Amino acid sequence: MLSAGKEWRLYLKILLPIMVLAISKQLLFTPVMGAAKTDNTPTVTDQGDNYITANLIVDTAITPPDPPMEVADTRFPWGWCTYYVASRTNVPWTGNAGEWLTQAEDYHYNTGGEPQTGAILVENVGRLGHVALVESVNRSNHTFTISEMNYKGFGIVSERTLPFNYGAIKGFIYQS
Repeated sequence: MLSAGKEWRLYLKILLPIMVLAISKQLLFTPVMGAAKTDNTPTVTDQGDNYITANLIVDTAITPPDPPMEVADTRFPWGWCTYYVASRTNVPWTGNAGEWLTQAEDYHYNTGGEPQTGAILVENVGRLGHVALVESVNRSNHTFTISEMNYKGFGIVSERTLPFNYGAIKGFIYQS
């Protein structure tokens, strides 16, 4: 029996490339159970840290782009949120996104719960967490805009505007 860490590495090594290939080749994923859906809306069931996606038809709009010829930060794999943030900021640590707040504190970076332009947002989502960059803060309506990779699709850079009280905020890492 494999440990949880080994199972995850096995997943990344074997299944992830297959999933990326399937998306890039615009293959149709069939339902996990039940009859096929007739529309393109995925059905997602939240099971805590596990997400079961059934009846998913891959949208060609989320086909992952090819990685750049030169990858800016080789400590993090291209296409993931950690790669994007590390390639745009000074990040001396390694590890999954969910570990970044603790890692930053170990490196004596200031952290906190309030968004600031240029800060790294650490989100408490899924098993590995998520990181993004705070691009702007609007104090008058209590929102902030982030840029991120791998939220709308693997390797895709996108932006979202979030409220200050967004429930998934684990914390912010402030760049000195």
